[in-house]
Amino acid sequence: MNFLGHLALAWPNENLMIGGFLGDFVKGPLKGEYPVEIEQGIALHRRIDARSDSHPAMQNLKRSLPKNWTRYAGIRADG
Repeated sequence: MNFLGHLALAWPNENLMIGGFLGDFVKGPLKGEYPVEIEQGIALHRRIDARSDSHPAMQNLKRSLPKNWTRYAGIRADG
């Protein structure tokens, strides 16, 4: 579901969609190693994730899980 959501939010720009897909795999600061629109898609992916992670519903989900599961709350919510 996560990939589908990122692809849908980047539609119809193919490079933004590629960046949206790569967002979970490209780590660290963006340094111009990819075309500009792909890096914009990666940045969009990161902003979407940050926004959803800070949403009150996600915060409630994290609090409801056992402590050792909080890292997986976002993954669980995507499923």
